[in-house]
Amino acid sequence: MAGSKDPLGQSAKRSKKKSEKNDELGTSQSRKTRKKKAPEKKSPNKEPEKPAENLERSTKKKKTPSHSRASNRQRAPSARERKKNTPEDVEKKQIKSASPKLETDFKVIEAINVKKLRKSDKTVEDIEDDTKKALLANPKSIREGTKKCVHMWPTPADLEKLKDTPKPWSIPHQRQTQNLEYFLGRMPQWYIEEKFLKHPGDFTISRDAYNKYILSVKTKEPGNPCAHFVIEFAETQLVRNDRNYYHRIVGTVPQSNTVQGLINKYRGSTVGDGEETNMLKQNTKRDAELLIPILPCQSCIYSRQEYNYHYVFVRNPKDVTTKEVFSKGDGYKLFRGTRSIRLPTVTESVIVRDVVIKEFDAQTVETLEIIFREMHIVQTIRFKIGLNTVVNIEGIVTVQKPFHVCYKLCSEGCLLQYLEKHDDDLKKKDKTGILTELACTMYQVHKLGYIHCDLCAKNIFVDIKKPTAKTSKEAAEPKKPRYYIGGWSHAIMEKTKKFELDKHSKLSYRYLAPEVFKDKELNESTDVYAFGLMIYETFTRKKPFHDVEDKDIKKHLEENPEDRPSLPDSISKSIQDLITECVDADPEKRPKMVDVWRKLRDIGDPGVSSAIKQTQQDTK
Repeated sequence: MAGSKDPLGQSAKRSKKKSEKNDELGTSQSRKTRKKKAPEKKSPNKEPEKPAENLERSTKKKKTPSHSRASNRQRAPSARERKKNTPEDVEKKQIKSASPKLETDFKVIEAINVKKLRKSDKTVEDIEDDTKKALLANPKSIREGTKKCVHMWPTPADLEKLKDTPKPWSIPHQRQTQNLEYFLGRMPQWYIEEKFLKHPGDFTISRDAYNKYILSVKTKEPGNPCAHFVIEFAETQLVRNDRNYYHRIVGTVPQSNTVQGLINKYRGSTVGDGEETNMLKQNTKRDAELLIPILPCQSCIYSRQEYNYHYVFVRNPKDVTTKEVFSKGDGYKLFRGTRSIRLPTVTESVIVRDVVIKEFDAQTVETLEIIFREMHIVQTIRFKIGLNTVVNIEGIVTVQKPFHVCYKLCSEGCLLQYLEKHDDDLKKKDKTGILTELACTMYQVHKLGYIHCDLCAKNIFVDIKKPTAKTSKEAAEPKKPRYYIGGWSHAIMEKTKKFELDKHSKLSYRYLAPEVFKDKELNESTDVYAFGLMIYETFTRKKPFHDVEDKDIKKHLEENPEDRPSLPDSISKSIQDLITECVDADPEKRPKMVDVWRKLRDIGDPGVSSAIKQTQQDTK
């Protein structure tokens, strides 16, 4: 038995030998292959360093010196490395091996004159910014909870207050409805459907024109219509002799002392042994469920697709301060004032801006419609066309009466006031350039499907930024004026609009096309007619039909549909021809706004027109 082999001993030796091995390539080789390679390590023909290096790599766990790692940079990757590395990582390593000290962006490696970036150039902040951009580019990021909105409770300011409070933190149960994150203020239902509710289960709280709370939710019914439930505050008398008032959806049973408590009941409704049930569907008979509350800052989710309503919505009316009255209109007053914007930061950050405040005399459903239609059109134009195109609406106050709209304060006033101040300095080319810029904006507005309906020089505003440069040389340089189109309170979001005298009595009749009084319709051609009269107004600084008083202008135009302002000889022939085309009696013969823009561009800078034509011919 002494000469017999012990199978247990042999297995123990093999397991011990296997445990000592740390070679990644060796694990994938067979025992037979390893036995063949073993004598090669003891061969006298080989250099002594290489067997030691191979033995060190395969059997012993030792730290490789830095110079050894550098010498083995070009070695073939192991099986584990091939699985771990992506194609992008391999490409980066290849570039790094070509230039160990400098690392070039592998995406633009073949570009000419590419600036080489050091390895330390990409900081942690840059990586975090890229992550945020990727999250914002995906609208599902906040909906799925992978990113938290800064306006959602707890905000950074709330976190500062709660830092000494032990976790877990809970939302205060008794909160006023106007302080809820998903409270939108007073707004029409069409705007809620258009702007906020996009997926089944989205819901929000608002008020209607009659000051009633409205729970709006996107249903799961065919077509996903929106349901708007009125929340009443009344004596429910579910308990005998209970004289207290409660909040509940009209025609339903569940009730609560607060709107917040009522929403929480519907969101966390359970029955039996934890079995979930849709209480909202049972009580309202609508296939709806409260899943995700939509905040006014919904642009945090759709920042790449839509404008941000959060800073337009004034939650606290004290943030808007009115000063002196400088103008009165039909149904409104204009004030100078300020608007404060409170940012959700740890230390309260407030931005104060000078604004023009419009205060409405009547707070009706029609007034609410006008405010939100104008705001929606203006903010959409600014988002899709450009910020320096139309007069910005800085904020709206509808949480209480009277309703306010805050406009951007333009330093130079309207276009007529600007022309009176600088008429001696402005040349024909400058005025043509102003009109070219305005025509380009209106062409883009018509592409969006909007119609202004009240174009005139008094609704064009000029602003010159105050010098902010620190050096006296830069401060002394004249700032370029910017021209903004205002007066969007009568604008519409359709291609045509029925003109009703009772509802649109505030429009200026001087700029209405003659067919409007007959056909009772406003469209793109009527905007072109008004723009033609605005060209006349810019070059003459006179209102069209200035010899007719405002009270008689409607009767005058109805009785004389062919009457047009006389064009003085001071206006060039090319401008006269363009005005004549724009105010043609036949709407079909009037040019489109894009043609008006091109003709003004050609008149103002003929060189550009010839260059464009030459490019088009070369392309053909």
